Amino acid sequence: MQTKITAIRPGEYLVVYPIEFPPVKTGTVYIFVAIDVYSEFCFHLETEQDMSSATMLKNIGRLIENKDFLHHRDKGFTLVLHKYEEVLPEMLKIISPYGGKVIFSDPFVASVIVPFAETMFTGLAKAKR
Repeated sequence: MQTKITAIRPGEYLVVYPIEFPPVKTGTVYIFVAIDVYSEFCFHLETEQDMSSATMLKNIGRLIENKDFLHHRDKGFTLVLHKYEEVLPEMLKIISPYGGKVIFSDPFVASVIVPFAETMFTGLAKAKR
């Protein structure tokens, strides 16, 4: 399990994660993001009602077609996830044609997502004032 990943170019490593938002009128929502480890650029993939394996696969497909990701896509990339090992074969079917790989590292995902989420929620709290 990798806890340190050093990217040498944009689009090389992307942490993909569903950020949970507190319940709203329709229930809990999850904002699926992909964060580029090199540039810290955040790709907003979609807002979803669940964080199931099927929903993660759908959002990986969205990343592959994201206009901001297209110029990195064919250079080879690695998705870093905290879970979803059970759908690894399906993930690879989506990303392998573009040179994509997957690694699972909960500690590394946390090291990227926690500061991002803290900054995002702090910004939202300031905006409410």
